[in-house]
Amino acid sequence: MMKIYIRVYLVALVVCSSLGWLQAQPAIYGTTPFGGGNGIGTLFKTDTDGANHQTIFDFKSIGSAPSGLLLEVSPGKFYGTTTKYAGTTAGVIFEYDAANSLYTEKFSFGGEDGYGPYGGLIKANNGKLYGLTLSGGANLVGVLFEYDYVNNVYTKKIDMSLTIGAYPISSLYEASNGLLYGLASGGGASNKGTLFEYNPATNVFTKKIDFTGGVNGQSPQGSLMEVNGKLYGTTYSGGAQNGGTFFEYDISSGVLTKKQDLTNTNPLGTPLLASNGKIYGSTTYGGTNLSGTIYEYNPGTSTYTVKANIDDVGLNYGVGALVEVSPGKLLGITTGGGTSGYGGVFEYDIATSILTKKFDFSSALGHASLNSSSFVIAGDGKLYGQLPYGGNADAGVLYTFEIATNTYTKLFGFDLDDRVFGPRDFVETSSNRLFGVSSTGGNNSQGTLFEYDFVTQQALKKVDFGSALTGMQPYLLLEGSDGKLYGRSFRGGATDRGVVFEYDMDSETVTKRLDLSSSIGQRGGGMIEVSGILYLFCESGATSNSGSLIGLDLSTNLTTTINHMASIGAFSTQGSPLLASNGKLYGTSSRGGTTDQGTLFEYNISTDVLTKKHDFAVATGAKSYSTLVEGATNKLYGLTSEGGANGLGVVFEYDINTDTYTDKFDFDGLTMGGIPTGSLIKSSNGMLYGITSTGGANGFGTYFEYNPATNTIAVKHDLTKKSTEVEKAASLMEVCPKPVHANISNIVQCPGSSLSIDLNSPNTDTYVWKKDGNVMSGQTNGSLSFASLTADHAGQYTAEMTNSCGTSIVPFAIDVNSVTNSVTIVNVACNGNANGSIEIATTSGDDPYEYSIDGINFNVANSFTGLSGGDYTITTKDVNGCLYTNPITVVEPAVLNVTASNTATGVSLVATGGTAPYTYAMDGSTFQSDATFALSNGAYSFTAKDANDCTAEVIGNTVVTALEDESIDSGFFYPNPATSKINISGDKDIHWVRIVDLSGKVIVSENVDGIINPSLNVTQFPRGVYFLLITDGNGRVSKYKMMKE
Repeated sequence: MMKIYIRVYLVALVVCSSLGWLQAQPAIYGTTPFGGGNGIGTLFKTDTDGANHQTIFDFKSIGSAPSGLLLEVSPGKFYGTTTKYAGTTAGVIFEYDAANSLYTEKFSFGGEDGYGPYGGLIKANNGKLYGLTLSGGANLVGVLFEYDYVNNVYTKKIDMSLTIGAYPISSLYEASNGLLYGLASGGGASNKGTLFEYNPATNVFTKKIDFTGGVNGQSPQGSLMEVNGKLYGTTYSGGAQNGGTFFEYDISSGVLTKKQDLTNTNPLGTPLLASNGKIYGSTTYGGTNLSGTIYEYNPGTSTYTVKANIDDVGLNYGVGALVEVSPGKLLGITTGGGTSGYGGVFEYDIATSILTKKFDFSSALGHASLNSSSFVIAGDGKLYGQLPYGGNADAGVLYTFEIATNTYTKLFGFDLDDRVFGPRDFVETSSNRLFGVSSTGGNNSQGTLFEYDFVTQQALKKVDFGSALTGMQPYLLLEGSDGKLYGRSFRGGATDRGVVFEYDMDSETVTKRLDLSSSIGQRGGGMIEVSGILYLFCESGATSNSGSLIGLDLSTNLTTTINHMASIGAFSTQGSPLLASNGKLYGTSSRGGTTDQGTLFEYNISTDVLTKKHDFAVATGAKSYSTLVEGATNKLYGLTSEGGANGLGVVFEYDINTDTYTDKFDFDGLTMGGIPTGSLIKSSNGMLYGITSTGGANGFGTYFEYNPATNTIAVKHDLTKKSTEVEKAASLMEVCPKPVHANISNIVQCPGSSLSIDLNSPNTDTYVWKKDGNVMSGQTNGSLSFASLTADHAGQYTAEMTNSCGTSIVPFAIDVNSVTNSVTIVNVACNGNANGSIEIATTSGDDPYEYSIDGINFNVANSFTGLSGGDYTITTKDVNGCLYTNPITVVEPAVLNVTASNTATGVSLVATGGTAPYTYAMDGSTFQSDATFALSNGAYSFTAKDANDCTAEVIGNTVVTALEDESIDSGFFYPNPATSKINISGDKDIHWVRIVDLSGKVIVSENVDGIINPSLNVTQFPRGVYFLLITDGNGRVSKYKMMKE
């Protein structure tokens, strides 16, 4: 018996803790485009009074544009860096487990921690990893960092500066003295780069060399390597020819010596010490066609030699370090040339100086950049590398390269679908679903539409923006009265001025409804639906590029009105229209008006008249980017981001009855925050809530409550990171979550199975279960159980879950699966045979089916042959794993027997067993239904055959008869002896004629009823003595001796 448990709260073990924030009452939800654990946005929640601020989701991205060599810290486990994260140049440290194909981000860079770790990581003797970033840190010019990969601890060790070295692009190198050495591409005394030393044990950083340009080169961008206590490297430019230099640095003396002035080569890679004791590298430019070269340097003779031109094999621009894959064979990569123009892999043979192209990169497979590194030879003998560009989203790939077969294999693409970050707006739908849009992220880096699942607590991407159809950089979303979502994008569409799009939540399809343009209005601005018309504010375009108000009829997709903001002197309307209690629309602009500080205006839908109602001014609040909200009847409230007593914005009130504007509260930029962003929302408690972008306890802004009755501000939460900007504002909404649940798929189970369905929603007050529309008595909690399912349990079910916010209905069906089998049996024909068979025809249930005769081995074949008689159990298994049995008997007949008894005239046979009816034969081939044979004395064999052609024999039966008829004339047959035939004559009725030899074997047997004077052909008989047996109509037999000559 099968026991099934279906738990549809998804993660039962953590419901109480992880979903504890989800309560059966209204709450305020909000999104921030920045901040949070990953610095790229949050979804948060508070009570309706603003208390109990909780971040319930940190938006996430994935690193992209990997750079630097991979580092194998243990067999099959690699660490690496990317130079980008969430659309920024921050980058991440990641781990890749080759054995399990598992990518894990360990640390994301940003701000003080540095930006852009181009050079990759090294593992020092102390077991820690070290690296450099190109920028960021206290001085914005990079950092030197340590990463403890065992404990996942990142530590910034040194802030780079223009004095000690700036903008390092390469990786560090651990020399034989246990110290780390590196190159900075800028900074130093001449601002042309430095060579520096770092002691991990003492955390002491020492600038060792200032690059000066013409004398020793400038802007080193590769890494260092060591030969006999000396470090070797290159500079990208400088030197006598300004094409870079090849230099040597003596660790002991601290002296740098230029070994070669390079001409037009501009190397970006790192030198390699080959097995022959010489140093090799590739250059980015130089050579015959300035497409890069392979060089050799002999430390013993200080001889620098160009060995090959990379474009000899159709590749261009060598980057990264060469790697010796076998003695005398060096592999490297380029960033140009090849079949697709994206570079490739080449091999250089030291012995012959011959270059060979091994592989072509492409846009789809991945390709290098000028600052790329090449490969690392891992413990499994394969080459592992990463490419910063190409792949599905041009975000880079991690790959292996098989040396023996020249085979490239993509291991990981930095293009995962979960790159949803930077949320701009969200909406709770009438079906209790939460959808939002982000203006960044997605596979096209142009934004997404996502759904936040209350149960899984994940943002599920639904749409990647970035096409003419969907637009780019969406920033606004609302639910229409037709149950569809409508949104706007800042860019994209026919003229790249933004679009209005529709999203069907059922079919998950996007439809473009309107292309915005410079003529009718474009770019930013909000919208609202009133009676099937979408009213849009456009921040620019239209007359004087001042923006417009557009009406879009959703049923006809036609614009019903276009009012140009220039007509009232307004410019740059970025909030959404508010439908006030008087039936009119109200909005604000951030510019225009008498002092160009913005306006507050009214639109009369009935008369299609746009009217300016207020000119903002610096003294009482300027530049409003917000959507207005109606507090008490006829009182509208909004925010400005500038102006007021402290110049940091205000809360204002506008009375639509008296046409009166009032500055209600001036932000101070301190405790209460400053520069509010976004809009106020009205909570069910009558208070207004909003967010500032500065001030507060941490300087990153506040989440505040405004009480219109007392005209006071109360800070409810101090933001801990930068979370919002004036034109990338937070979004707030009061949400009343109905009971949350995971959908239940239709259930198909086997008869006799037990079934338990546990909803256990964390915010449900009551449950009502129904079957086929009828309430199930006794079912009042979140569980529904069946001990043993039968066909009566099949039907349509619903679970109605109710709390103070409403009712959620979970529909599902239970199908108690059963099958109908028809059986065709072929019984065993003869006792002892194995020719029986069983065939099963299944006419109901869920296919495909499998069958078994032993209950263990199943096969799709539905027939079983070669069976002996006996009892069998055939088991049918359907696609759901349900098992059904048919007991079947294959019948074997009894043993066929035949017995013979003498009669006065011959033999009588009796057959038993087998399968009637029977037939009989004396000669084994001619069968008759008559079981009696009239015979003369002799030895005979008899055969009985049943209906199934089974046979049984009686051998050596002697016939004794006393009815030999002597009354037939002696001349009854002639001639005698005979040579060819004998003729039979007489006046008696002759029925049967037989000729037998002396052993009693029948030679001829013929029925001669009705034949007058019959004759028998004896031509073929051997010479000898025979007996002629003649049977008359009464069964009497006469026997005569016959001679054959």
